Amino acid sequence: MIGWQAHVYGDAVAELRAACSARRLPLHIFPWSDAQAAAGLKRDALYLVRPDTYVALAAPAPAPQVLERYFQARGLR
Repeated sequence: MIGWQAHVYGDAVAELRAACSARRLPLHIFPWSDAQAAAGLKRDALYLVRPDTYVALAAPAPAPQVLERYFQARGLR
């Protein structure tokens, strides 16, 4: 079964890595490529993926606060 997960294409800042670790949220970091740019992804942005594989959140500035606000606003742990 797929659970909540975070994706970053490029590099993830240390604060985001720590926030994901604290939430036990798997963080997948993929090397940046031209194909990702062509697909419309933004380099180093945060993409929060729901268990049904839809993108729940796309944050161009991957600050941990954005992730926390998303979960808190929806009452998710």
